[in-house]
Amino acid sequence: FAVCHWAACIWYSIGRQNAGEVHFDGSIASWVTEAQLGYPYIGEDKFHHYICSLYFVLTTMTTVGYGDITPTNIQEVGFTIILLVISSVVFAGMVGTLTDMISALNSQRRELLEKRVMLSRSRSKS
Repeated sequence: FAVCHWAACIWYSIGRQNAGEVHFDGSIASWVTEAQLGYPYIGEDKFHHYICSLYFVLTTMTTVGYGDITPTNIQEVGFTIILLVISSVVFAGMVGTLTDMISALNSQRRELLEKRVMLSRSRSKS
């Protein structure tokens, strides 16, 4: 969760840098401004902005990416790429850890089964 929190804070700060500005073609230059125009309930409340930032980070890191909040300038696109790389590494680490845990459980079961077989063999000999 810490990675998500910090990524959401960075995403929000990048969005605030260009808030209220427009590109040369008239399009909105910040996800914050775009979200405020598209979702009037967001307003200026920083908590709502944090929730939207966290929502974007979670949907990006889980590769769901609904597309309702999107990067609108090069800094936001760059951050999104870095976030995808980080989330890939985190996901790979989690899968590796889960695999190790399952492997350890299987080896413990195998050892227990071997002990049961040895015990049953020793009982049948006596």
